[in-house]
Amino acid sequence: MKDIRRSKKGKGISRRSFLEKTAAGTAGIAFFPLLDRQPGKEQQTGKWPADSTKYRFHLIGQAHIDPVWLWPWQEGIAVVHSTFRSALDRMNETPGFAFTSSSAQFYEWVADNDPGMLEEIKKRIDEGRWNVVGGWWVEPDMNIPCGEAMVRQGLYGQLTLQRLLGRRATVAFNPDSFGHTGTLPQIIKLQGMENYVFMRPGPKEKTIPADMFWWQGPDGSRVLTYRIPISYNDSRSVRTRVEQVMTQLKGQPFKTFMSYYGAGDHGGGATKENISSVIEIQTEKDAPILLFSTPEKYFNEIREDNSLKLPVIKDDLQHHAVGCYTAEAEIKKNNRLSETALVAAEKISALGSAVWNYNYPKEEFTSAWKRVLFLQFHDSLAGTSVPEHSISAREGYGYALDVAHRAIYTAVQKLEWQVASEDPASQYLMVFNPHVWEIKANLEYDFNWNTNYPSIAEDEKGNLLRHQWSTGTTETGSRNGLIVRTSVPAFGYRQIRIRSGDADESRPGVTTENNTMENEFLKVSFSDSGTIGIWDKENSRELFEGGKTGCKAIIIDDPSDTWSHDIKTFSKEIGSFGNASVKVLESGPLRCIV
Repeated sequence: MKDIRRSKKGKGISRRSFLEKTAAGTAGIAFFPLLDRQPGKEQQTGKWPADSTKYRFHLIGQAHIDPVWLWPWQEGIAVVHSTFRSALDRMNETPGFAFTSSSAQFYEWVADNDPGMLEEIKKRIDEGRWNVVGGWWVEPDMNIPCGEAMVRQGLYGQLTLQRLLGRRATVAFNPDSFGHTGTLPQIIKLQGMENYVFMRPGPKEKTIPADMFWWQGPDGSRVLTYRIPISYNDSRSVRTRVEQVMTQLKGQPFKTFMSYYGAGDHGGGATKENISSVIEIQTEKDAPILLFSTPEKYFNEIREDNSLKLPVIKDDLQHHAVGCYTAEAEIKKNNRLSETALVAAEKISALGSAVWNYNYPKEEFTSAWKRVLFLQFHDSLAGTSVPEHSISAREGYGYALDVAHRAIYTAVQKLEWQVASEDPASQYLMVFNPHVWEIKANLEYDFNWNTNYPSIAEDEKGNLLRHQWSTGTTETGSRNGLIVRTSVPAFGYRQIRIRSGDADESRPGVTTENNTMENEFLKVSFSDSGTIGIWDKENSRELFEGGKTGCKAIIIDDPSDTWSHDIKTFSKEIGSFGNASVKVLESGPLRCIV
């Protein structure tokens, strides 16, 4: 995501201007300057500062590619192809030029659509001129995905790079994500990467002692980390960017910098003007040392300098654009549902393949995970892409959920067929626990049962289980909802039997009376205005100040954009809900609904 509010004034091409001038599905127009200037004839802004020669610049030619943002993912495939072709063309023109790109998904697209291009890229990799960074499937959001999904980004990413290119990334690369959780160093290191590159949050959003530092996770893992100065995009002469970086990073504990250039967002890559300006500055007296380089070469040089004293940061790297964590709630919900469903499906399927001869659907799981990982791209999961992508995300998560649910239920059904259910007058339900701990919970399922007659619920050992009947998902015929309280062992199952008979339900459960609802742990009170109070019975304390008027639904003023740029808090209350009516919808020993 980019801040598209920036002015178009100045020497550079604005992001909005670049998008308007770039044909959909191509990146060719980005290869040449759009102003009336000739490559190699750039005007110097002035003499280089007196101390410029003490600085070394590893200049990183790259193209920031958002496979989705202000365009759908289908267009992103075309952008990858045209951008990579441009990079290869620039290499043919300039022997020293090097290029850097992330995202295993991009290389898989190339392998599927242009195997010849992939061979060209592999040749340049062997020469050390094409640097594969990232090691992940895409450049994902680093706060919303679960830990397992972050691990899968590296698992599928690194294995794909190894399969297609013969090597894995050593530099984790995620400049555009809106924040970075503090547990990332451990994950990055275990994925075979020793270094990390980011840009957001910037200096105005997160103050850190230096822009290169050792980032340490809670477990003690450290990765050498660099914050990109200014921007990762620059389609013009690099002269101004070099001057800006020297100014911004003056006083840092290091004198060798990494600066990025190339048209980006909608791809493009290093322009002819970029490259010619580097060659020109390399000949100038009193200029800093400029190198066509890669992140891998940069970090190798930094690690060899034993004189550097870099700070250690033990913290999250937060936040940029806090609105990204609430926009497009459906995408975020479906992401979490897909993650948890796939993890559960894999565990049940793996156990089933080892114990009751279930066929593990490896290819289906791989395909589903890749789709989820792609949809975790930062502009996708953040909800900051075009509306068409929201439809694509719904389809993609639906595919992943279908794969997971089919695996879960077919695996458990195969087990269920091997467990006896001997009484034809009873109804049976098998419940499987995919966790490594025992669970105790209310379980729900619809049965054909006439609730005018008493019923007994028991487990496979004959232990009586507390239960109640509720409205089913459909009210046709005698289909009713069963709620039953039981425990299920870790990585095990429970068979529940429903039969006719009278059960002793004299034990206290959930009760509701006079605008209150309570169980053995909590008592919830509702006022006539709709406010809520919660009394903690175990600790004899009110959870909200003000008793039953302590919790209320309010309206907060939020005039910000999708990203909520520069917003730190949402604290202006402009309204609240009131005039409530309280009605009991369901009452039973296990559940009450008010």
